[in-house]
Order: sequence, then C-alpha cells, then structure tokens
Amino acid sequence: RITIAIYDLEGKLIRELYDQIGSTGNYKGIFWDGHQGSGGRVPPGTYILQIEIDAEAGKTSVTQTVAVAY
Repeated sequence: RITIAIYDLEGKLIRELYDQIGSTGNYKGIFWDGHQGSGGRVPPGTYILQIEIDAEAGKTSVTQTVAVAY
C-alpha cells in the first residue's frame, strides 16, 4: 500500500493525495496544488509531506517539508 499525504505543522491532515495498493512504477502524476481536501487553498506556510510504503519487505516512510507561497 502506498499513502501520500500533506499535514500542517501541528500534524493535522490537510489532504490525502494517494492511498492505494501500488506497484513498481513511476508516480509522476501525483501532485499537490495547495488546495485542501474540502475547501480552498491553504494559507502560505510550511507543510509536511509524508510518503508511506507498506510492502511485503516491510514498511518505509519518508517525510519532507513543503513551502507554500502565492
């Protein structure tokens, strides 16, 4: 399973970009345009991007910060 999500600095989920059983391949079509899942754009600031991969070989997680400016 592959999960890609955006959180604010308090840990609140802003938007889930991808949550499916994936396979080996290229995921270039996944992007975030600064919109919340249920509303308009997020305020400018810093957000957390988290990618989790849960596979037979184990679970891997990558976390990075994303800066939003308009």
